[in-house]
Amino acid sequence: MKEIISCLLAALLILPVTSEEKKQGNKNTDNISALIKSLDDKDFSKRKAAAKELINLGKTVIPSLTRATNHKSPEISRRALEIIIGHYNGSDKKLKRRSSKALMKIAEAGKTYAERAKKTLEPPKSEKETKNNASGKTNIQINGNKGNTKSVSIMVQNGITTVDAKENGNHVKISKGPQGITIENTVEKDGKTETQNFKAANAEELKVNHPEAHKLLQKYTSDIQTDDGNVRIKVESSTKVE
Repeated sequence: MKEIISCLLAALLILPVTSEEKKQGNKNTDNISALIKSLDDKDFSKRKAAAKELINLGKTVIPSLTRATNHKSPEISRRALEIIIGHYNGSDKKLKRRSSKALMKIAEAGKTYAERAKKTLEPPKSEKETKNNASGKTNIQINGNKGNTKSVSIMVQNGITTVDAKENGNHVKISKGPQGITIENTVEKDGKTETQNFKAANAEELKVNHPEAHKLLQKYTSDIQTDDGNVRIKVESSTKVE
């Protein structure tokens, strides 16, 4: 009889805990769903905050983000994929493994982002070699319309791209490599200079957290090519190069 009573008491003690855990689990799921929905919010600050929180939640939300890549909202799908890719390209090994599995699942599903997931997991060999082994340096001076002047110094060495660009009084410094991206942007405003610093593990994370800084990254690094110690950068035909 004592054994039966003991078992009943133990069951009564366990049940409330199990029920509470279930409620907490449902609450967490609802919170994640709300954050994913906010990736397509009309308010930019809410989109940014949601993306940042989802990134900080790490591996916990990867299954939900994987499902979200098939969301009816293209914006939610795209941002969910970018967060997964950001983790894959990051330095956290556990997150990399988990996000790698997610990308394989997306690739195997054969839907909208299947090709991008495949390319992320296995970039072309020539592309990897260029990124890791290319080396070179160049300096260009560009005189544009209305006296606008741009000078850009670019160095690519051991997989690290360094850019020092000056344009119309503004000064941008970029360092992009396997260890991450740093951007220092100094602008002239009302006769004073203001400096902003941005940091991200990769371009995807930078795009989510600092879209304006990502535009600078694209502007100065997207068309850089290296070949036999020379750096080539695409310059618009409307601009005169000296």
